Amino acid sequence: MPQIYSINAFAIGRGMDLARLLKKPPYPVAEKERGLVVLQPGGESYIFVFSFGALVFFNITNEKKIASNFRKYTHASIPKLIREDYNVSIGNEADAVTFDGVRIKEFSLDKLILIATVLAQSVAVEHIENVVETVLHKFERINLNLERESKLRVRGSDLIKILGTTNLILQQILSRLSLLDKPDITWNSPELEILFGHMRKMYELDDRFRAVEFKLDSIQDNSKALLSILQTRRSERLEIIIIVLIVIEVLLFIYELFR
Repeated sequence: MPQIYSINAFAIGRGMDLARLLKKPPYPVAEKERGLVVLQPGGESYIFVFSFGALVFFNITNEKKIASNFRKYTHASIPKLIREDYNVSIGNEADAVTFDGVRIKEFSLDKLILIATVLAQSVAVEHIENVVETVLHKFERINLNLERESKLRVRGSDLIKILGTTNLILQQILSRLSLLDKPDITWNSPELEILFGHMRKMYELDDRFRAVEFKLDSIQDNSKALLSILQTRRSERLEIIIIVLIVIEVLLFIYELFR
């Protein structure tokens, strides 16, 4: 009879200081990989800690409270935890990925790492999607004002801040999430590679990644266009000021001549 276990993923920050975590880990370390530390509180219970700021709990209760305790290791905490719940059924005739959970033949830490990796990437991408949508809503308001009133109600410093945010998101995706890379453990195991592929397809990671990239490109193009408008208007104001100063200087000169 298959045993069903809960697996819960949380996005808690933009990054996780794994080196600091390993100096004094809260639980015994079961595995260390590139960008991942696996902790084992006891028995068949595991905590997967990812460098991009996500945690995954396998067969653990009070997971939300424990997740909050890991905030001290984050580079920049997310105010509201983003959560994804899933099930792992162990003791099946074949591996299979379904909407409700994943079925695997036997207990395997490598398979749990793959499952945890996809769940962790999913909640991390969800956080990025939320940030991107917030920025897009800001641009929507700016462009509506521009259309209705022909006025650009935004400061250059705010646009530069938005550009900085999008650049940070891109950096996080490319250097930490590694959404386009397969975990190292899949290279020598077709079985693990197939399971990982099915998990990625279930969570639509490739499609979501491309959608985020498209929206980030749109935000950057929009920011640059609006900055260009602001710079043009600033140049026009400077030209007007210079003309006014020249006129004043000429008037003063004429005044001095006819005094």
